[in-house]
Amino acid sequence: MDISEALEKMEIDGFKKLTGPPEDWLKFYNTLTWGFREKPRLHAAWDKIKSGDIFIFHSIGIEYLFLNEKVQTGIIGFGIINKKEMVNDEVYDGGFDPPNIRPLKLYFSQIWLFGKYKEIINETIKEKRDKGDLYILEDIKKLVNNCITFEEMRNYNCVISTQGAIQNISKQKQPNLIKLINLHLESEQ
Repeated sequence: MDISEALEKMEIDGFKKLTGPPEDWLKFYNTLTWGFREKPRLHAAWDKIKSGDIFIFHSIGIEYLFLNEKVQTGIIGFGIINKKEMVNDEVYDGGFDPPNIRPLKLYFSQIWLFGKYKEIINETIKEKRDKGDLYILEDIKKLVNNCITFEEMRNYNCVISTQGAIQNISKQKQPNLIKLINLHLESEQ
């Protein structure tokens, strides 16, 4: 699916939001996989996710790095679900979480990002961690560069909630969010 088809699908079918820290989005960039902890309150939303669903990616503040740095927060891109499954992930991948803490996995077939992601070396989170927090911070800054900020969302009357790992986006907000997505995609070309 090309980008214009994805945007058309967003207009017709709608889309949801995933929220997480930029460190997890950096890992996602390498794996195209997003994981959730198994919590009872997530199951209703999890059960409704299907192949072909589109999610926007909301990045919050830094969570795992021990640096006194703030980075931009907002929508950093969007993507299309390929499949979902529950996995038993007993092997430690060198990430920020212990093994098997996020067994509910979403796998994406395609993603579009707004930042300077082409400047990010596509390596595992373990490889990034071995290079240190400052190295990770530089990649995070590239990833969140050109994100759709909350100020922009306020100006377009389409502010998303900062709460909830998975959230539906109201039909009223979707057209203006799609306009902002288009603007940010165009500015990256």
